[in-house]
Amino acid sequence: MKQVSVLLSFTLYLATTALLDAQNYKFRQYGIEEGICHPFVYTVNQDARGYIWLGTGEGLCRDNGFEFDGDFEADSLPDAFVKKSYRDSRDNLWFGHNDGSITLYDGNGFLVMDTGERINSTINDIAEDPDGRIVFATQNQGLIIIGEDHGVDIIQEPFNRKLISSISFTPSGQLLVGAFDGMHLYGYDFTSDTITYRSRISAIPSARITDIVQGGQEGLFWIGSQDEGLYALRFDESDAASSAVEKIGDDQMLKYTSILSITIDRDGYLWLSTRGEGVYKLAVSPDDMTITEFINFSEHNGLGFKYITEVFQDLEGNFWISTYGNGLAGLFDEALTFHDYQDQSGTTLSAVLADEEGFWMAGSGKLVRYTTGLQSTIREYGPANGLPRDKITALFEDENGYLWIGTGNSGLYRMNVQQGVISRYFISQNSLENIVNAIDGGGGIIWMATNNGVFSINFTTGKMERFGIGPRIPHNRINDVFVDSRGNAWIATRSNGIVSVNSQEEYSISAEHMVVLEFISITEDEYGNLWAATANDGIFQFMADTLEYYSTYNGLKSAACYSIVDDRQGNIWVGHRLGLSKVDLERRIVVTYGTESGINGDCQPNASAVTTEGVVLFGTSDGLVQFDTKKERRNLTPPFANIISVNIADKEYDFTKPIVLPYGIYKVRIEWIGLNYAAPEKVTYQYKLDGYDDWSDLTSEVYEQYPRIEDGTYTFMLMAYNSENVGTEVPVQFRLRVKLPIWKTWWFITITIMMLISSFVVIIKYRERKAKQFQEILQKKLDERTREVVMQKEEIEIKNKDITDSINYAQRIQASILPPISKLQETFSGSFVFYQPRDIVSGDFYWYDQMNDHKFVIVCADSTGHGVPGAFMSMIGTTLIKDITARKEVDSPAALLAMLDQEIMSALNQNIEAERSNDGMDIIVSEIDMKTKLLRVSSAMRPMIIYRSGEQTYVRGSRSSVGGQYEKDDKVFETFEYQLMKGDKMYMFSDGYPDQFGGPLGKKFKMVRVKNMLRDIYEKPMEEQYNYIKNNFEIWKEDNDQVDDVLFMGIEI
Repeated sequence: MKQVSVLLSFTLYLATTALLDAQNYKFRQYGIEEGICHPFVYTVNQDARGYIWLGTGEGLCRDNGFEFDGDFEADSLPDAFVKKSYRDSRDNLWFGHNDGSITLYDGNGFLVMDTGERINSTINDIAEDPDGRIVFATQNQGLIIIGEDHGVDIIQEPFNRKLISSISFTPSGQLLVGAFDGMHLYGYDFTSDTITYRSRISAIPSARITDIVQGGQEGLFWIGSQDEGLYALRFDESDAASSAVEKIGDDQMLKYTSILSITIDRDGYLWLSTRGEGVYKLAVSPDDMTITEFINFSEHNGLGFKYITEVFQDLEGNFWISTYGNGLAGLFDEALTFHDYQDQSGTTLSAVLADEEGFWMAGSGKLVRYTTGLQSTIREYGPANGLPRDKITALFEDENGYLWIGTGNSGLYRMNVQQGVISRYFISQNSLENIVNAIDGGGGIIWMATNNGVFSINFTTGKMERFGIGPRIPHNRINDVFVDSRGNAWIATRSNGIVSVNSQEEYSISAEHMVVLEFISITEDEYGNLWAATANDGIFQFMADTLEYYSTYNGLKSAACYSIVDDRQGNIWVGHRLGLSKVDLERRIVVTYGTESGINGDCQPNASAVTTEGVVLFGTSDGLVQFDTKKERRNLTPPFANIISVNIADKEYDFTKPIVLPYGIYKVRIEWIGLNYAAPEKVTYQYKLDGYDDWSDLTSEVYEQYPRIEDGTYTFMLMAYNSENVGTEVPVQFRLRVKLPIWKTWWFITITIMMLISSFVVIIKYRERKAKQFQEILQKKLDERTREVVMQKEEIEIKNKDITDSINYAQRIQASILPPISKLQETFSGSFVFYQPRDIVSGDFYWYDQMNDHKFVIVCADSTGHGVPGAFMSMIGTTLIKDITARKEVDSPAALLAMLDQEIMSALNQNIEAERSNDGMDIIVSEIDMKTKLLRVSSAMRPMIIYRSGEQTYVRGSRSSVGGQYEKDDKVFETFEYQLMKGDKMYMFSDGYPDQFGGPLGKKFKMVRVKNMLRDIYEKPMEEQYNYIKNNFEIWKEDNDQVDDVLFMGIEI
């Protein structure tokens, strides 16, 4: 079964050889003209900072993606060429030379190992033992072992000058040695540096073993040999003699291949470097060791060289191929390949079409069919098969298997694919209609875009209909016709959008975006959105309610677009002159491919297609460009950011350690590079000098110059980003410190502060002494003034006591004049008087008395002012009221008020114009007939509130006060009568209660709250009402000062 699989693989290889001869991969060639140090390159490696190192015929050479550098003379490196390189587990690079010299590079500098004069044999291989020591295989002088302390041990005895070419350690630490006479096993005791010969692995021929590489499974080794091909060794640790050996390939494939080195890439593929056969890339089944995939890179498909020394895969996944005499080659993208079918259809491919079996491509007078699979073939059709000698511009295959062929000037052709017969289908008398720009179809209808409108053809009935300039088609030249997933036929022409010719749908670009555009090509993405490419204005994505636009400003390679296609993998591809653009729909980024990727032709209008396997095809002026999305390798490795040099005041500084400078003003120039070998020209940077500025915008500049760096501590930080905007996770940096000037140093500041403090102390002491003297003088004067103030204070206190005593005595006099409350309660048991002067004496007063057997008069008055002036007025008012009520002519409360008004003005001489006063009082007089319960009331400026049968009555008084307003001749005091019943209540009060400030907002109590308060309590016993009114006043007032005298009277009939 194994032999059959191998034979089948090789048969596939032979069947596709002719095709692969036309399929080219883009290898970047690095020779003498590109600056490589020497054309003979023996080994390739990469250090921890990302630099690629080459071992050449003239020593070491380093690549940074832009240039090669081999000038390391200052490090006194050996002159001999470098045969082998190795990167150990500590990221050191080791180089073995052909004269036996060994060089170590630790990332900062070189160190040449001292092996004495005993070693002069070529270093053929390098490995690391289980203890972390580095083992070097010399060609005929045994092994060199270098420990971590760089101590050198040379072991020759067990090898008996055996010609060693390669070495490798087994999982248990035994040593496999490839020699010129086959494969050998040695016991390796790294604890005692003892090596013992065990046996020869006889299943492997006695040929020169060139390389030993541990495979993807434990115990699996791949063995490369000179002239004997490739072997697989399944090493048995317990019984080496029973280890299984498999020969890879057969009599026709790899049997006599001379393999120089083996590389296993990240995906498990084997890369074989050969002498005379280029590079083989293999996938080998681990089960039966048959070859499942096979590619030979050589002169026939882009590599250009046959003699290969080594293949190296760098940290980005790029492949570096070193050669004998032809420098270096780089393979950065296997997805992008190129087909030159010049012998079949000319250089320019103007139309391509993909189907389930392969694809069609066409140029000038030639049509080529390429079928894939085990029986892959290429078949060519030309004028002998019925094609015109004209440029083929469009291809479309209908559901019946017919191939429709559009031409540049000869109209429309149709091909019966099964019979291979081509015939003309349509030719017009109008030459513009014979210029076919695109063909598409579906549902039994073929749509053909021409320079004179678009045609629909029912290929069942043969009915043809033309659509030209009209309300919805602005131009006759139709560049493309595209049938979407819903069967709508869309046209691309010169307009401000795209329209469907078989439905009412259309998309237009508003005038604020752009003027009339030349639409070239249309496609549909996996979400059902249409995309359109324009001749000079980028591409548009049309969605139901929005529009997306892409051009050079957001990453498109060019605004001139000739074709557009969806690859069914979430990407939109656009063809340009000398390049392609890929729009990643998920990440909304654009990736471009140009001449640096190997594209040397211009994409042709609408010459694009996608195979069922997801391979994107573009017809160009330089053949077919093919992008296999399955082989695409994303550039997800961030660039290696490296600071190259730091120049301060025209002097180079070592930036690997902090730079400390004396005080001054410096000009600083910093240079850097971001190592990304796949697209070095697309690397961008962000940087900042912390302590000086903020992060910069993204830039492609590789240096920055700071003209004025003064004292301070700075940290320079650098970030690098690749073409897909993947950046370094941690910025590279170095520290720079410019020392402070002497006046900013701590000791200078300390001395200065101490001197200032001393000066302050002296000044303060002096001022204290002067202040003390001045204080003594002031104290004397103060004592004198104090005595005077004390005397005046005592005098004032005496006078204040006299005045207070007088006022207190006046209060007693005033209290004696006011009738006792008990007198009121004798007549009205349900009554109360809440009386609270603001000061000691009050301007508010009350009076009541029995006039005869059945009448009782009650007075509630508020005199002008309060305190002593108010008290005077209250005493005058009380005296006059007593006198007036005794007069017979005073027969009503209104008469009493009128008489009181005259008496007050007379008593206070308010008719004397020169010194008239405005003193008076607001007063309410009520007369109650004790028999009939008739209430007669007259009021001057004060209201009364009466509750009769539960209903509140508000009695307003006259708008004139008693006394104080002599000029008003129209004073009128009215008497109001109210028939009361037992249990009715009447309330009289001065303005001190409603005018009191307080509450949570510090506002007046106001009349509204008085009414509401009485409405809440009028049904309560009068004693409770008194307590409520008194307590409510104190609660409302809180910490506020009392603003006026307060008098509140309540009487229950």
